[in-house]
Amino acid sequence: MSDRLKKYIEQEEPREFDPPSGHEDRFMARLQTLESQNEQSRRRVSDRFKWMVVAASLAILMTLGISVWNLKDVAEPELAEQKMELQEVSPEMKSAEQYLVAELAKKKERATEIAATDPDLKGFIDQLDQLEKDYEKLELELNNNRDNERIIAGMIQNYRLRLELLERLFAKYQTKKRLEEQHS
Repeated sequence: MSDRLKKYIEQEEPREFDPPSGHEDRFMARLQTLESQNEQSRRRVSDRFKWMVVAASLAILMTLGISVWNLKDVAEPELAEQKMELQEVSPEMKSAEQYLVAELAKKKERATEIAATDPDLKGFIDQLDQLEKDYEKLELELNNNRDNERIIAGMIQNYRLRLELLERLFAKYQTKKRLEEQHS
């Protein structure tokens, strides 16, 4: 059957099987038109896609931010629960800590009042606040190393330093007050 087809094509004029004149030009023009339309639609889809990517990225970032914020809020109470105080070490430490905390509270209240009236003494309060932060770190360390005598000694020393600092503040205030009275 393929032989008969070959013979038929060879016998007929080759022009019958050629496309009409200008066909190739019309085909190329139409192809270019379709390509340009296709490219424009791709750009529109690509622009829409870019906005979708940006929107999705923002949504993911916001979700992660909120998650981290919530985890931070959850983690902070856990840290507070992990602090171990001296009174949990032994009964002797409990009574010592209660005494030291009571003394510090009384003296710090008075020192804060004095520092409010005399800005020169505010540095003492700043040092006192730093010692309190150091003490909180020691409490966390004590939770991890309950039997470490150095941490317990450091906590007791921190209480002593805070009391000494308050005593120096009071002494400086009294000296300053006497000097003002003498010059008046």
